[in-house]
Amino acid sequence: MQRRSCLPLPQEIYVNIFRCLSDEEKGNIRATSRLFKQLIDQPALWKKSTVVLKKITGYNADFWELLRKRRIKCVVMRKGNAKCLKKLLLELPGLTALTFDGCSKINMLQLPCKFQSLNKLAFKNCHPSFPIQDIASVLQITHLTLCSFVEPFPCAEQMATLVSLKNLRSLALHNYCRDPNGCLLQSALFEFHNLKELSLKEKPFSMVLHPDFFTPPSITKSDRKEKQTKYDSRLHLEKLEILGSNNVTLSEESLNQLSSVNSLTLHYDHQKNSLEKCEMVTILKNLPNLKELRVKGGWSFSKYAHSIPPSLEALHLCRVAIGNKELEYLARQRAGLKHLHLDYCSFTEEWYPDELPDNFPCLKTLSIRHCKITVDQFRDLAKLKHLEMLDIVDICLFPTNCLQKSVQEFRILTDHRVQVVQHPGSREQIPCDCSAC
Repeated sequence: MQRRSCLPLPQEIYVNIFRCLSDEEKGNIRATSRLFKQLIDQPALWKKSTVVLKKITGYNADFWELLRKRRIKCVVMRKGNAKCLKKLLLELPGLTALTFDGCSKINMLQLPCKFQSLNKLAFKNCHPSFPIQDIASVLQITHLTLCSFVEPFPCAEQMATLVSLKNLRSLALHNYCRDPNGCLLQSALFEFHNLKELSLKEKPFSMVLHPDFFTPPSITKSDRKEKQTKYDSRLHLEKLEILGSNNVTLSEESLNQLSSVNSLTLHYDHQKNSLEKCEMVTILKNLPNLKELRVKGGWSFSKYAHSIPPSLEALHLCRVAIGNKELEYLARQRAGLKHLHLDYCSFTEEWYPDELPDNFPCLKTLSIRHCKITVDQFRDLAKLKHLEMLDIVDICLFPTNCLQKSVQEFRILTDHRVQVVQHPGSREQIPCDCSAC
């Protein structure tokens, strides 16, 4: 006789609830009952999960079987060696994303080419004891990250290796650099015919972008026929990140090459003096298709608020000075904004988060981290009719015995349609989050 479930709700509802939980939360619930264990191990709940592995040879057969059951596709291997990599290939040959973190003195790239489904590859804090040229053996990869190598990169031969990856769509170079003027990279950009995403970290990359960095390389008459087929006349970038910058001043021709960019991230090393010329005004005015803007540091938002294009759907500000007038102007011009994230932003005057529902009625995600919000203002955010996720960190302003009660009241007011994310500690986005996943 088949045993009937004692759960008060259909299993499909529990699965949908579990989709909203972190991996840690799913693990805690999994331990409470056999049925929850069975439900939580469904592959659909782990599609976006990344497993960090240390001392790979120490995991037992049950652990590997669990990963296969969940169809884990993304792995970060920390401080491993060739033996660990062989074990990983044996147990999880179907990986699609693989990050090496802190691995050294082993020829890593003899094996990644054997992961037939691998398309995302990242190296972070690695010693380049293997030749960069070996990356060319993994021809199918579409995403490549090289971050914080012990030795400088790249030379002309190494850059030629990267250009040979014809399927590459995303490239992140966060590295010590022996190309201080960026000439090698500038030339290579127009050889990546399928490149859509580019991320550069100027420090410790130690490269300052010159104004013509995104312009085509000059072609002399003698080699015009050979190089015209080699180079594209235009870039096709859709996502651009410039991290750890002090100054990003681009020429008109460079900005013209970036007109297809719809996601821009600029991380400045420090706050900019309001008397300095705001280069962001020129940049934003030349990005007519921009949908997402992420800024950390730099100038006060008042300097470039009027330059934000009408196409913008998502705005992420971190450690940026902002005032009510700028928010009101943004609301009038971009009332259809769908995503607003404010992290550690300093307000030039008292601000009123309870006005957000009237100013930005279309918001789907809202993040307010360390921006001073009271319990009553928090409750008023329930008026956002389209809100799907609320990330809030202001624990200090909530009485200890009131926090969970306020969250529960908020969920009731929104008919439990909003995922409320609470992080007691700082979760500020770090400038370099290198991962293949």
